[in-house]
Amino acid sequence: FLMSREYRHNLRVEEIDKLNGFGNFRAVTLKEALMRVTRKDIYQHLWVDMEEKSRLALQDRKSFGRRQGELTHCPTPAAVTNQLLELYSLITGMPMFSLDVVWAFPHAPETSRDIFMWPPAQWYAMLLRNGTEYSEAMVWLMITSLYGRESGG
Repeated sequence: FLMSREYRHNLRVEEIDKLNGFGNFRAVTLKEALMRVTRKDIYQHLWVDMEEKSRLALQDRKSFGRRQGELTHCPTPAAVTNQLLELYSLITGMPMFSLDVVWAFPHAPETSRDIFMWPPAQWYAMLLRNGTEYSEAMVWLMITSLYGRESGG
């Protein structure tokens, strides 16, 4: 996208604010998390950036008969996928409409215990801007499901 870094940063901060306001996560020290899981069990995050918003997704591991440890991420389709569907609809004359289920995943309680995720850099920047500092590494304990969790979909 042809957007300034500042604009993209602001969209990401807005997403973190929404998740925080909804009670999606609780910040805990890495030391506390490592008493419950191993470091490799702490999930990575992934930003899915669109023109009008950014979504934070948790990179879940696929399961149920698929390769062990294989990673999956946000189920949001790529922009080119949407564009191909629109083109197909135009060529064939088929009607098309779209819906956006706002906050579909973050409203669902996390179904597994001890789901931890490394927070994005923007969260640390928000803390510093608000005068909050942590002397230890922090992770998020997920309270509700996040985009990208197979249990959330």
